[in-house]
Amino acid sequence: MAQYGKDVLERLQATFRAEAHEQLRSMSAALDEWPPVPGAELPAALVERMFRDAHTLKGAARAVNRRDMEAVCQALENAFAALKRGAFVSTYELPESLREALDALGAMREAAAAAPLSAPVSALLRRIESAGKPGAGAHSDEASVAGPVERAAVHTVTPEQAQMALAAATGDGVVRIDVSRLDAMLREAEGLLTVRFAAAHRVEELREASAHAASIGRGAMASPALAHQLPERVERLLRDAQRDERMLASITSALLRQVREMHLLPVATLLERFPRMARELAREQAKKLEITIEGGDIELDRGILQALAEPLLHIVRNCVDHGIEPPAERERAGKAAQGRLGFSVAHREGGRIEIAVGDDGAGIRREAVAQAARRLGLPVLEDPAEPLALVFHSGLSTSTMLTDISGRGLGLAIVREKIERLGGRVTLESDPGRGSTFRILLPHALATYRGVLVRACGRPFVIPTTVVGRVARVPRATLRRVENRPSIALEGRAMAVVGLGELLGLPAASAADPDDPHLRVLVLGEGAQRIALTVDEVVGEQEVLVKALGPQLARVRNVAGACVIATGEVVPVLDATDLIESCRGFEPGPAARVAGTVPEPRRRAILVVEDSITARTLLTAMLASAGYQVSAAVDGMEGLAALRAGEFDLVVSDVEMPRMDGFDLTARIRADPRLAAVPVVLVTALGQREQRERGLEVGANAYLVKSDFEQSNLLEIVARLL
Repeated sequence: MAQYGKDVLERLQATFRAEAHEQLRSMSAALDEWPPVPGAELPAALVERMFRDAHTLKGAARAVNRRDMEAVCQALENAFAALKRGAFVSTYELPESLREALDALGAMREAAAAAPLSAPVSALLRRIESAGKPGAGAHSDEASVAGPVERAAVHTVTPEQAQMALAAATGDGVVRIDVSRLDAMLREAEGLLTVRFAAAHRVEELREASAHAASIGRGAMASPALAHQLPERVERLLRDAQRDERMLASITSALLRQVREMHLLPVATLLERFPRMARELAREQAKKLEITIEGGDIELDRGILQALAEPLLHIVRNCVDHGIEPPAERERAGKAAQGRLGFSVAHREGGRIEIAVGDDGAGIRREAVAQAARRLGLPVLEDPAEPLALVFHSGLSTSTMLTDISGRGLGLAIVREKIERLGGRVTLESDPGRGSTFRILLPHALATYRGVLVRACGRPFVIPTTVVGRVARVPRATLRRVENRPSIALEGRAMAVVGLGELLGLPAASAADPDDPHLRVLVLGEGAQRIALTVDEVVGEQEVLVKALGPQLARVRNVAGACVIATGEVVPVLDATDLIESCRGFEPGPAARVAGTVPEPRRRAILVVEDSITARTLLTAMLASAGYQVSAAVDGMEGLAALRAGEFDLVVSDVEMPRMDGFDLTARIRADPRLAAVPVVLVTALGQREQRERGLEVGANAYLVKSDFEQSNLLEIVARLL
């Protein structure tokens, strides 16, 4: 390849990376269709597809001198060829090894040049050679849980790394466009030339008519007949302009539609990234999982797919971690040992798309959600659907223990926030004992959505229709103060009232008639969390084209973007999630406080119990820098003595320590009536499932593994527990 110029080589490498991405995606999707039962007969078409993909990628790798990728592709090709001729059978180990090989190829694709195969990758290729032989992997199921097997380093992916990979999966900057679409766009663009020529002719006619009218105005027109022709001429120009407008509207609409279609991607380009991650998470928890994807060929806006990566990641983790039960528990309940996780995509009315993610696990107990809500001080209605809506509230979790994966009550709150920012909506259906389904309803494209145009303090605003449950005129006389907040009675319940202008900090001048006996109200939110937002005028509902505010204003609270309405006004489009949160935390009227009368709050005291000097120093410094008052003990015995002698709000403890370990210390704390309510966070190198379960049994509130440890995780959990 040395004979080629640098520019040619760079283009060749870019083309190879795009081709490799497509081939790896195709093989990964094929592996997701692999029958989950060892020994099952593989569809010949499926094996042939993977064989051709591996062969094609091998040739492309050879063309750009990527010998490392060529070697891995050769091993894949050999395995698929053996499957075709019947020398290999489907074992439990074979598809897992093939997935590791695809992960290795994905990591190699990102490298700038070929490199010698690492020892784990070489060992992986040797495993592939034997994994499909009859009798191989007969006990792989058990070994996968208990046995130490060397894995390729590229396959150890943390949830955070997986999240970043998912977010980037549809954003590589390369768009493949069908030639027929380009031809259609060219024809529409050529049609604009006709409109342009007509517009130029129309300008010339208007110039002549203007000169004609000016002459009449100066009294210089000699012929009365010409004066009578002017209205006819203007009328004809108006008809021609209206025809041009219709033609221009037709062409621009077609062009806009075609460009948006070019910006669409199959939902499968995002969904196919999740099966691998879900299986790894299930394996870590000794669970078995079957995954299905339906309707993945339905297309969505590329921007929506990118924004969906994080919400779907949280939902998948929730389904696997909270929903799917361990095999033994499932069998006791009369279910198959292998759980099911399903993705389905479907068209819905109004041009919207629904993505459903469901499992056949334990489901969600409404009573547990209601209890968790009451602990947070949230009102809970008798409506049976209400508790399920509360699972999306920040800080609400039914988990009895915090881990590095779940239990903080933030995942589903992030899901709702992200989905609503897209102009969508997420709901949850659950049948205890049978499973849960998350349903996400989204617009087909990001640019336009429907909003309610209102005016407050003389200024226009657009509020997304998705968060407006109702628009009403309420008698001003019904306004009351409940818990020191203005409230109204609507639909048989009291709702807090917040003025939009006051919420946004606008000048108090109002366009509303002070003598008007009615308030104009928009009801935002759901269930017991609903709030009445008052405005001066509700203009109506309309479709708006939303534009971002630009990098200078990347994040403005309560504002998602801007649009131009028919009058030419630039109108702020309000952020649905921010708006509801701002309403809930809003205190009307000036809050007068006298300086020095508010006592400084007591600093929370934390006891760190750790035998390692380095770890103890790190934890102490980390917590002290966050504003906590920190004391330290070198083992469980000293920690227990310190707890009994002092006042502490929380304990952070290691597990493996001399004299008394962290498990025993936690058990002693829970057995002491005076200390039983003190939260305990265990930070340890012991990451096995048995240790986590023991931590739960002795009463720990959170369990963090040092290998996955991050400062933000610890501080977030401490803040949550305090």
